Amino acid sequence: MDHVPRETVTMLKSNEIAVAALARDHALTTEQTQQFVRYVELIERWSERMRLVSTSDLGRIVSRHIAESLAVLRHQLIPDRGALLDVGSGAGFPGIPIAVCLSELRVTLLDSQRKKMLFLQEAAETMQLKNVTVIGDRLQNLPAQQAYDAVTARAVARARLLWAWSCPHLRKDGLLIVFKGGRVDDEIEELLQTYAVSCRVLPLFPDGDAAERKLVVLSRR
Repeated sequence: MDHVPRETVTMLKSNEIAVAALARDHALTTEQTQQFVRYVELIERWSERMRLVSTSDLGRIVSRHIAESLAVLRHQLIPDRGALLDVGSGAGFPGIPIAVCLSELRVTLLDSQRKKMLFLQEAAETMQLKNVTVIGDRLQNLPAQQAYDAVTARAVARARLLWAWSCPHLRKDGLLIVFKGGRVDDEIEELLQTYAVSCRVLPLFPDGDAAERKLVVLSRR
């Protein structure tokens, strides 16, 4: 890493400290902790040749991206067993962290960009995530199977579009879980004017305020 600026090296080192804190906060096993260590190393290495996370976020892979991914578990929206589809998975958030912590949950990572699909495949193999499948495609191109207990999406599209694309893939009582930041009132109003859905807005973190990250949880009425 001789060619990496000193500031970047400092950011990468902060991830090592953050993984240790993550292990304590979430009572991770030794195996899970090592999986997250390998995951962070992969993102750091691949980020030298493609944009998986922004440069400013390289030092916050754990404290922001992985922590946000795991925060959804405290709401108990995702079953320990069953099937999850993570749309526009990109660097694997939130699908990969969820797959690490819920090893009996079948997790499908979906991304239409070939390079990101290749990263996800390498991550699943390197981390030995036997419960993960990677698909290189768009959600709207998949055959409707109503196969998933939950669909997750983080920084993908507006809620109205995500519901239209996700609904054919959700089981009768399945949930669409959308990660959002800032105000979502207009987006939810647009959604409810178009579809008859039940909608809940939950803070991603217990002490979050209206301007911070939240979950928009949608289901059939």
